[in-house]
Amino acid sequence: MNRHGPKIIRFFFPAVIIVSVVMMVNFYLRSEGAVEIGFLGGDYSAFIGTTIFFVAIVVIIQIFMRRGSRGRYDKMNAFLAAEQAATLSRKRDIDDSLIIKSKFPESACIDVSVGDTRLLLLQDKARISSQSLMMKINMSNIEIKQAFGPQNIDHVARAEANFNRYVQALQEWAEELQSRGRKDAACEVLREAVSVGADTSKVYLALTDIYRENIRRAELEALLEKSREPVFLPNDVITKSKIQAHIESALKEIY
Repeated sequence: MNRHGPKIIRFFFPAVIIVSVVMMVNFYLRSEGAVEIGFLGGDYSAFIGTTIFFVAIVVIIQIFMRRGSRGRYDKMNAFLAAEQAATLSRKRDIDDSLIIKSKFPESACIDVSVGDTRLLLLQDKARISSQSLMMKINMSNIEIKQAFGPQNIDHVARAEANFNRYVQALQEWAEELQSRGRKDAACEVLREAVSVGADTSKVYLALTDIYRENIRRAELEALLEKSREPVFLPNDVITKSKIQAHIESALKEIY
């Protein structure tokens, strides 16, 4: 079966249409005594010039479209090859160093006898979340399969979900503490979030504000140094820059 026929038709069909349109317009203008459309001027030279111009445009567009299609095709093939290779990877044990060790901030907890239902619920939520297995891998599914084997992908996904749940619980708890004026307790909670590697700007911005209010320059400088580490939010340059700018602004204010 000849596969080149359809490709040739798809390639030249737009050019044929354009040539036909130009011819009809030119013949109409000639019959009305008007000047033909074109770029070279004069009788049929205008028609020829216009036709060549539009055909050249069509050819260039077709070339770029073919290149784009080829690029997408190559990327898809590369992805499928990587996915197939990753699926065949053997199962590997997960290094203990990747498991996040939480240090639940007990000092920030309120006395159960106080009876503040909202705070009690938030701190209990954070405590329960801290007891789950947590990891922060920052890998794609293919990379996880390659590193730990396809058998571990669900295990890693659950561990990452546990991490995100813990950070969110700490953030909500700290916000509630701050809203009630308990900033020292909120500071302890936010420190724990930073310690485990929280990847939300709210945690760092809130902690920066507490340090600035209490003129804790050393802590601000340490936080700024942490934000400059290569592993700190490596895939989110905008958020990283926002956090650094906020800390630097706080340092200038208390200089």
